[in-house]
Amino acid sequence: MPPSLPALLRALLDLALPPGCPACGATPAPGQAFCPACRQEIMLLGPGACPRCGLPRPPGGPEDTCLGCRFDPPPQDRLICLGLHQGPLARALRDFKYRRHLAAGAALGRFLAQGLASVILPQAQVLTPVPLHYRRLWRRGFNQSLLLARVLAGQAEPGNRPLLAPRLLSRLRHTRPQVGLAMQARQDNVAGAFAVNPRQASLVRGRRVVLVDDVYTTGATVGECARVLKEAGATQVTVVTLARAPGRGPGPAEI
Repeated sequence: MPPSLPALLRALLDLALPPGCPACGATPAPGQAFCPACRQEIMLLGPGACPRCGLPRPPGGPEDTCLGCRFDPPPQDRLICLGLHQGPLARALRDFKYRRHLAAGAALGRFLAQGLASVILPQAQVLTPVPLHYRRLWRRGFNQSLLLARVLAGQAEPGNRPLLAPRLLSRLRHTRPQVGLAMQARQDNVAGAFAVNPRQASLVRGRRVVLVDDVYTTGATVGECARVLKEAGATQVTVVTLARAPGRGPGPAEI
């Protein structure tokens, strides 16, 4: 079903009169997305994670590729997740995606940009979101990954801004939601579901592409997207997500 009129009106009101903290509504600290109490609860994933799958490891551990990625490398060259999908970060993401709180999405985009823009953008040439099938896009009313990508791209220096390519990837078929599926079922669900838009294939060849999504769970979705980008000639594919599901290993691929 298309978004209801009340939902659309609420989304417009959110943009016109942005709420406070996207997780609780309290007043955020100046220049911050979350209020101090919620921000303190968010667990950021700093250095030490595996650079290929983003798997968190104990502080002080090695920063090289984990054993799983050495034996079965995922399609992407690099994966960076900002924080764990729990607590205030998970609440804000749910409100954004499923309750159409677009102001919460804008705050989450700023949070992502504040945490990762300086790490991601200097080397990025093309920035693209994981696409939604048109049926899901029609029901939800927006692509949450595109909103995050827009905010992230806006933080780049004007003379060194990556190309934002919202339609670079196409979703060829409508897949069932990944929530609740086991790892192999997730991979089977999205196999062959994505393709590079042939009209924009020239944007990929010989370039470093950053793929943006909201939550990384096991890697199936982003892994399939990264695979088709590499097949189209991308020299490097970096996956960036706002959050990562806690306690989940890479399993060769999946968001």
